[in-house]
Amino acid sequence: MAKPRITILNSPTINIMLPDGINVQFDPVANVLYVKVRDSDSVKTREERPGVMVDTDDRNRLVGISVVHPAKVSIERKTVFQRLAKKFHVPSIARIRPGHMARAYAYA
Repeated sequence: MAKPRITILNSPTINIMLPDGINVQFDPVANVLYVKVRDSDSVKTREERPGVMVDTDDRNRLVGISVVHPAKVSIERKTVFQRLAKKFHVPSIARIRPGHMARAYAYA
């Protein structure tokens, strides 16, 4: 009996470091944008809005935000980063627009 073949795809992730140290990664194959706010281990992930997942550490500090299909823009998704900035006291993420970043990366 032949062993099943497993193919591992190497995804061409695009990384950008923002001036305030926040790392933004976009995976065009998976169509996911990840905003890494701090170098901590995530202990909890919850869905903030449909397609927007929030990772927090053991002290309930924001670790990162995942946005599935970031180019799909809705009013809720436009303002989610502003709400998270206030909630977790990270004002710099309020300026991040997932849809704009995903479309820009698509042409990079």
